[in-house]
Amino acid sequence: MYAKALFAKQTAKHSYENRIGFFRPAAFKQRADEHELLAGFQYALGEGEITFDVQPQVDIRTGLVVGGEALARWRRPGGTSVSPAQFVPILERNGFIPMLDKFIWHSVIKWQSELIADGNGAAQVPISVNVSRMDITGFDVPAFLGRTLTHYGISLSLIKAEVTETSFAQSREAVEELASALKSMGIAIYMDDFGSGMSSLGMLKGIDVDAIKFDREFLIHEVAENGQIASELAAEETADKERGGFIVDSMIVMAKNLDIPVIVEEAESEEQIAFLKAVGARYVQGFYYYRPMPPEAFERLVSDERGVDGRDVRLPSERADEAPATGA
Repeated sequence: MYAKALFAKQTAKHSYENRIGFFRPAAFKQRADEHELLAGFQYALGEGEITFDVQPQVDIRTGLVVGGEALARWRRPGGTSVSPAQFVPILERNGFIPMLDKFIWHSVIKWQSELIADGNGAAQVPISVNVSRMDITGFDVPAFLGRTLTHYGISLSLIKAEVTETSFAQSREAVEELASALKSMGIAIYMDDFGSGMSSLGMLKGIDVDAIKFDREFLIHEVAENGQIASELAAEETADKERGGFIVDSMIVMAKNLDIPVIVEEAESEEQIAFLKAVGARYVQGFYYYRPMPPEAFERLVSDERGVDGRDVRLPSERADEAPATGA
């Protein structure tokens, strides 16, 4: 009872609007569940339950794989798993994200070194890893990546760093220093979730990024609810979709003018792919082509070099005047 009273007190301690805190069982259980998950996470790291999947990135002109993104996964014994949507926010709130990110980076680089040793074609496909704002302000990211890549003898060009637009906005000076350091080492940096914040255009002027990834909210989603077709959707929803299309179109034109390649995430339908082709988008990452897959499945996918665009695998400028690649 005392613990519950203290919990209720904490809800009012820093509030200037309400000085009385009421005990809420659901919130108390949520806090207890968070502590249990955090304890379980540290155990999972040591027991091999934390791993990663890879989601391929594709050139929609050719259908060939040009890269992939490593995504953290928590798989428990017996086939159960903890959703990233559940554990990642809790790790962020409690300061455990750097522990997760370092583990994933190390795992990806070690995996790439094993592919090189085995002569697997997947070793030539660059993989992007996520870098959180907590990583940037908490430790020397370039030094950690550099040491790990050197230890395993991996080319720095095979790792890409993805930093969210929110991180760019909230810690601009630190992110600028990170981008400069990584690029001087030969590690490309992507701006992830572009368009999700409020200062995208201004940031692109001052920060040198190698590619931007569009936030999924701007994509026009295919037909939707209860068997209705697009023409039967509410006028407001249809208008929102049209505005989203205009925004994507304008952003792609802007990115081309700035000579920055674009990767559009969450492409899930034939309708979306047709739209993206029409507005000149080139790279996509989404369920329409591939869902996130275990490393072994990714190895099989790209082991045949005919399925990989060897010339385009570094995401060169979309303004480059070159014939469509036909494979490695």
